[in-house]
Formats: sequence, C-alpha cells, structure tokens
Amino acid sequence: MNNRKNTPIYLAALSAFSLALVGQSSSVTTSDLKGTISGPNGQVIAKAMVRLTSESTNQIRTAVSDENGNYSFRLVNPGSYSIAIEAEGFAPKKFGNLSLRLASTLDFDITLTKEDVSATVEVTSQGLGIDPTRTQVSTTISNDAIMNLPINRRDFASFSLTAPGVTEANGPESRKGGAATDSGLSFAGINPRSNNIMVDGLDNNDLAVGAARTTFGQDSIQEFQIVTNGFSAEYGRAAGGTLNVITKSGGNDYQGSAFYFGRRARFDSKLPISAANSSTSQNQYGFSVSGPIVKDQLFYFVSVEKLDKDDAANVAFSSNATTNAAIIAAVAAKGFTITSGSSPYKEASTSNLVKFDYLLSSDQRLSVRYSHTEEFNGKQLDFGGQTDRSAGGARDITDDTFSLNHQWTSTNWVNEFRYMYSMRDHSLLSLDTANTPYVSIIGVATFGSHRFLPQLRTEKSRQVADTFSFFTKNHAFKIGFDVLETQIKGQLPLQFGGIYRFGGFPASSGIPYTDGLTAFNNNAPLVFAQNFGMSQNSPEVSYVSTFIQDDWEVTKDFTLKLGLRYDREGLPDFLSKSTGQVPAAYTALATPDYTTSLGANIGPVRIAKTLQQYNFDKNLTASVTNSSSRVSPRLSFSWQAASDLRLYGGYGVFSGRTQIGPLAALSISNGTDMRTYILQGIPAFAVFSNALGNTNRRFQVEPTASPLTGIFPSLLLPGKINMSRSIQANAGAEYNYSNTLKLTLDLVHSNGDGFLQVRDANPTVLNPYANFAAANSSTNPWVRRPDVRYGSVFLYDSSGSSSYNAATLGLNWRPQSNFALNANYTFSRAMDNYIDWLTDYYPNNPYDLAGEQGPSNQDQRHRFNLTMIYSKDTWTFSMIGKMFSGRPWNVFAGADLNNNGDGGAGDRPAGVGRNSEYLPSSHNIDLRVAKSFALKGKQKFELMVDVFNVTNHYTVTRVQNVAAITSTFGQPIAQSYDFRRQFQFGARFSW
Repeated sequence: MNNRKNTPIYLAALSAFSLALVGQSSSVTTSDLKGTISGPNGQVIAKAMVRLTSESTNQIRTAVSDENGNYSFRLVNPGSYSIAIEAEGFAPKKFGNLSLRLASTLDFDITLTKEDVSATVEVTSQGLGIDPTRTQVSTTISNDAIMNLPINRRDFASFSLTAPGVTEANGPESRKGGAATDSGLSFAGINPRSNNIMVDGLDNNDLAVGAARTTFGQDSIQEFQIVTNGFSAEYGRAAGGTLNVITKSGGNDYQGSAFYFGRRARFDSKLPISAANSSTSQNQYGFSVSGPIVKDQLFYFVSVEKLDKDDAANVAFSSNATTNAAIIAAVAAKGFTITSGSSPYKEASTSNLVKFDYLLSSDQRLSVRYSHTEEFNGKQLDFGGQTDRSAGGARDITDDTFSLNHQWTSTNWVNEFRYMYSMRDHSLLSLDTANTPYVSIIGVATFGSHRFLPQLRTEKSRQVADTFSFFTKNHAFKIGFDVLETQIKGQLPLQFGGIYRFGGFPASSGIPYTDGLTAFNNNAPLVFAQNFGMSQNSPEVSYVSTFIQDDWEVTKDFTLKLGLRYDREGLPDFLSKSTGQVPAAYTALATPDYTTSLGANIGPVRIAKTLQQYNFDKNLTASVTNSSSRVSPRLSFSWQAASDLRLYGGYGVFSGRTQIGPLAALSISNGTDMRTYILQGIPAFAVFSNALGNTNRRFQVEPTASPLTGIFPSLLLPGKINMSRSIQANAGAEYNYSNTLKLTLDLVHSNGDGFLQVRDANPTVLNPYANFAAANSSTNPWVRRPDVRYGSVFLYDSSGSSSYNAATLGLNWRPQSNFALNANYTFSRAMDNYIDWLTDYYPNNPYDLAGEQGPSNQDQRHRFNLTMIYSKDTWTFSMIGKMFSGRPWNVFAGADLNNNGDGGAGDRPAGVGRNSEYLPSSHNIDLRVAKSFALKGKQKFELMVDVFNVTNHYTVTRVQNVAAITSTFGQPIAQSYDFRRQFQFGARFSW
C-alpha cells in the first residue's frame, strides 16, 4: 500500500480543525479546577463572578457559579494560579499560589463572608486531596521532584521507575543499547515496544523500533504523568502505558538557571566481579532562560543541556585467566583478533529547546516549540563480558522537531489544535575495523561485524490533531481525531558480511563436537548465513484515530466515564520493490509440490502429508497487505463513597502500534530483492574452511542455491500482522487518612495479544526418506527442510500474547510543606509466549508455541519504591530507594538438541521451561544532599552531592546461561553497566 494516498486526510484535517477533534484530548496536557461557592451559613451562592489568573502570564479566565453554587474551569494549563471571587452582598476573596497539576482535577470549595475582611488569602498548602475524577492507575511527577530527586544522567524518564506497575525493560534490546532499542520501560508487564511517549500531547516515538525519540533536558520539563491504565478514550496507540510530558513555558518574570554535574572515576567503587577500577568521567551542564518579549502577551523559554562521558567496558571471555588466554589464542588461530580487558568508549549528547507562547487574547493561546537533539553512543551495540569490541556498534542521531499548539477557550467549550513535524537521522556503524564475519561461539565469545550493521535511516513524521470539548451541567463531552504519517528511508544490509554460529552437535548427528569451542577449533559451525542484493527501502505507515468520550457526573459523588475509540493502522505492502509483483518465493511456498522427486534419499520438494511427523505449517501463505483497524470501548467510574474515601475502576481495550523496522526488513528480504543463503553441516564447514571457492570465510560472489549442494535460499515471510491489543481492567481505592496522608490500593489485570514475533516456519526435521544406515551426505541427508527448496523461512506474525495481574499498595505522606514521602509496593505476575521480533531469539520448538508460555522477561514479582524530599532552612535531603525481586532467565542447552537448524539458539535442556530460573533479589538507594546560598534578590547558588547506590550493592543483571558449560553455569557475567557506588558533584546558579 502506498500511504501517499492518505495525503488528502491531512487536507481534510486542516480544513476542518475548527469543527473536528483529536486522538489525544486536551486533558492529556491540562488540568481542571472546580468547586462550590457558599455563604457563612452553608447556603450556596449563585451568579458569583470567579476569575482565574495565571500567576506567570496574567492570562485571565472567568466563570459564573450556577444555581447550585458550582463553578468550573476546564482544560487549564498546569501551573500556579490565583482565584478571585465576587458576589453581591459578600466580601470579595482572593486566593493565591493555587497549584494545578497535570491531567488532574482539583476540588476547591470557597466560603464567602459578609464581614469586611482582607480580600487576599495566601494558599500555602492544599493538602494531598483526592482527585475526584481519576479512574486510571497513574502517577504525576511534579517539577519539585524533577528538580530535587537524584537521577543518574538526569534522564527524566527514569522517574517513571518510581511509579507502581512500571519496571525497567528486560528485553533483548533495552534503551541502554542495541540495534533495535526499545523504550526502556515496561508497563503492566507488557512489551516495552508497546508504549506511547507524548510531549505536549504529540507523538515522540521512534516508530521504527518502538523507542522514545527526542531526549529533552531535565530543566525543560514542567511535569509529566505516568499512566499505567488510562481508561479515557483519548489515550491510544499504546497497548502498554503512556508517558505524558509537558514542557515549560515563559512568563512575565525573567528567570533562568545554569548548572553543572560531574563524575570522576576516583570517587567510584570498583567494578563488581572483575574488581577493576572505574573509568568513568562524565560532565553534564547547561542552562535555561525564560521571560516576556511583550509583557502579558508574548513569552519565551530556552533550554540547552549537554552530556560528555568517557568510560570503558570490561571484556572477559572467562573469569579464569588461563581459560581466557586459551580462548583468545584459539580465535587467533583461525585468523580473527579479539582482546580482553578494558575497552574505552565515548558518549555525548546535546539537547536544545526553544518555545514561544503568545496570548492572542484572554481566551486564545498559541504555543510554538522547536527542539534539536544530537546524540552519540560509542557502545550502543553492547560489548563487554564475553562480547568482543568488534561485535559492538556506535550510534549517531540528529533529531529535529517542530510543533504548534493553538488553544481556544469559552465558558462552555474548548478547542485545541496541534501540529507536529519531525525528522530523525539515525546511524549505526560497526566497530569492527577488519570487517570480518560475525561469529558467535555459544557461551564462549562473540566477535566480528554485527549482522545488522551498518544501518542508516531517516524518519520523517507529520501529525495533525484537533480536539473539541463541550461542557453541560453534568456532562463533559470530548470528540476528536488524530492523524500521524511516517516515512522511513534507509538501508539494512542484513548479514552481508556473513554470520556463523558455533555450538554443540547432538549425538544423533554423528559429529563428535559437543560444545561450541571444540566445534570452532575443528571448523564445524552449526550454521552459516549470508545475504546479497538490495538493502535500501522506504516504508510508509499511517495512523488514523478518532474517539468520543463523555464524563458524566451522575451525582456529585459518582462519575461515569464512557468512551469509544477507533484506530486504523496503514502498513506498507510486501510486494517486490524491484518488480512490483508478489515475490516468487511467496507463490512457491504457498503451492508446495509433494510429488517432484529430488532423489531417493531426499524425496520430493515438500514432505508428503502422510509422512509429516510434525505440526508444521501445511501451506506458507504470505499476507501481502496487513492494514488493520479496531473499535475499542472504554468504561470507568469514580465513586466518592465517603468524604475521605474514593472507589474507582474501569475496563478498556487498547491498541498498540506495529514497529516499522521489522516491516522494512520483511519488505526486501523476500528472496527477490534481498537474497539470503543458509548452509548447515558439511557445506557450512566448507565455507568456514574457504573450501567452496570462497575467501575470508564468506562468499565474494552470490552462490547458486541447490538442495544437492546444501546451499539453501532463506527469506522473511509476512504472516498476518495486526495491531497489538491489551484488554485491561482495574479496581482501586483512595483513602485520605488525614489532610497529609493518603493511602491507595490498586488491583490491575491485563491480557495482551497480537504482539509481533518471529519463528522459523521451515526448520529442519528428521528426513523420512534418508537411508540412516549410510553415511550422512548432501545426497543422503539425515535431516532436511519440510520444503527442501528453502532454508529457514522466518515467519513474522501477530501471535505473541501476554497476561499480567498485580496488586499495589501506595502511600503519600506530606506532614508539612518541607517534607514529602511517597512509597508503593507491587506484587505482580507477568506471563507471555514470546521474547521479541528479532530473529536472534528463537522459540525452543517453532511447532509448539504453547510450549513457550512462561514467565515474561518483564516479570518482577515484588517491587518496592520509596522517594523522599526534606528541606530544612538552606539544606535539602532527597532519596530514591528500591527493593525488587530478580528477573527470570532462560537456560540454554548450547546445542541444537532438536535438530531444527537454529544453531542451538533457542534450545533448552529437556523438560526445562522458558524463563524457568530467576536472578537474585536486589536493592538500590540513591541520595542527594544540597546546600543553597541566597544571593542578591532572587538569585541563589546551590551545591549538590549525589550518591548512586549508596550501599554499593551489586545487582546481578546477567548470568552464564549455557548448561553445557557446567564450570561457570549460573555465575554472573561481568558487564560494564553493572551497578556500583558512584558519586556526582553539582552546582546550580538560578535567578
């Protein structure tokens, strides 16, 4: 499908924005204020004039209380406000320093008096309060927390890990590194590629892989909300959770700050396991300024932040020095070079943000934002431990985003229009200067040019959205749409340099090598693969969303939220890019020939149905077009059961997005545009020995495929691909023990399906035609493919599923204005039947997906979070504490036990389930101590000391998981990012 056909949608959206509506309601970026005005005897006061004034911009909104004394201000930008009330026969009142929080409702009742008292009352504390409209499991991180809590690398998204139901992603490609990095966060146990990261109500996702796109400086963030279960229909494009970020704006006061944070290796503890000294040298610095261009009308905000880091990874193929040296020597004997010890790398980033806010009138506001980000990571593709530097990769990113937001308010309605354009240049380059084949010796060493590299892509996105909200006495209606179109141009030269996997052979093969290193020493790889042909591609996708939502205040104490959302995902087609036709391999696989014989000991092209011993796919039919749509109902309620107790709950269906990256690979690796060849057994041995007319242990000229030579073409096959889905339900209670102590209980359930995964639909099986009494050869193979014309056929489809159940207890305690403590404990269980869509991660048996059901990589049974901020005079103390149970890990056999041709990549010992083992539990405490010095006027200077991992407790993140290597099985593997105690020193000057 050519998504340029969707261009008219943009024209329609732009021409109709004043009438139509958005996929992300403005409540995603705003807040509400409501209450009741009464007299000294409790009588309600009608027709009172209420003025809400922004304390930063002096923008004024007005309202009049109704016959029941009720007033409301809907969809107000978060910030600090004053509110003034005038009513005939009563003394006027004015309250200042009223704080409105993101995506929440503040109930603020007002009592007027007849006495002639001061018209101004400063609000110094609003208490914790109960948000009477919240039905979802969510947490809002305030600017006070952002500025005062100790966060390593000043990565504001890391605050999400203090919220219940959120865990650090444990996928194969976390945001710490990888060719296809994910968002780094898992909500409710769901795939970390299935979240939606929004900035000012607009998309901020790398749609190629499901990661966050632009990184903003911490000083540019006003506050943000973490939504684990969001039942309003305005939330969409996320089967997991939503991270909703609001950037700062300027005001009438000239303000600014400049900061510096530094880390030095001499203050860090030694690395765990290796006991090596730290090599870290890190500097973070920047500034922000804001103020008026035209007082009360035009404002600016500018933020710049930079990071420079030098570090080193520790490479050790074995903790035993003699064994480590022997491995290096064995690899060198085959002409490869690997090194152990400290390997340096660099990281750098620059984040720039400029924002203008223009008050067109008292009821119209225009915001324009531009951001420019540059990032470099010399270890994006991880190396260290048993991975040599040559297998790593460096990432270079440039990201530019322009956005516009227009808000138009009236007494009974609000319209908000949004537009965004972004461009992201993303480059991944290999660190292998020798350009050697990629080699994996299972459980021993990995080295050579990574099979995904080099990888270059440019992603361009356009988004247009508009929302219209209308309010009646008891209803708040929202209806809207959102259109996002993305194009990616790039190249993906998969395995052009060749890839080997070495492991043990099963006894039935007759090959006497039972472990990977022995097989390597004897030139006997389990499998070899190499690609040729086209690597360029430019897929386009479109997302169209509409929704309608009604927040119905059935009574003053009971609110019912009813919503309906429609999502449509337009994916690229999978026709050949060079011919425009269905690839020939798709047609051939869909029409297998059970009669054409290739020889008595090989049999026909396809194994006869009567001889099939496996539950493999009888016909492999490609799904050339995969666009999908879904209608998602949402229902939730909030009941104020008592003055201090609120009960809430909800049910909803949520649709995620399909990542474009694997679709780009699918659309060219089809046997016509890009051609893949897989060799196993004797032919693979011959290539590694340069005995098939090849050099440098790979082909220089594209080979000729034939079952008789053991050279098989391989391809990626698109199965049925739909939007992922999660069906979520929750029930909760919020109890105000006092005005300073709030307790919460949340029960959460989620079932997910439609997640993209991959499996080999044409694996090797025991050859029913072979003469097993004779020696194994290419003309008498003991194993063969069901369709012998092809090697592995990697089928991508939406067969991944998950489930999650959790109970969370939360505590929010603020006994005084200078102390705040938040704590939560979550007991949960996450299960699924898949790992990811990367072809590195195979199921144990591709014919038995039910056998893959087990603990999810994201499973973390117990997690306790604690944050605290305490200020005394000029001192501030803050901390983040965590205790958590260990993550599950897979036990691998290190050999292809079931002879399915995957090189042993997914094989587990007999009777061992997926993710059957768990890492040890752990804990971590981060601490900040700050001292401020008052200078002239509003000027202030602050010194800070951060200590990360105060107790220097080592968290095991990875172990040696190949059971065949019994001497080190289950022992931790040294990685450069293992936690250790680190000190950071900072200073800030503000005015």
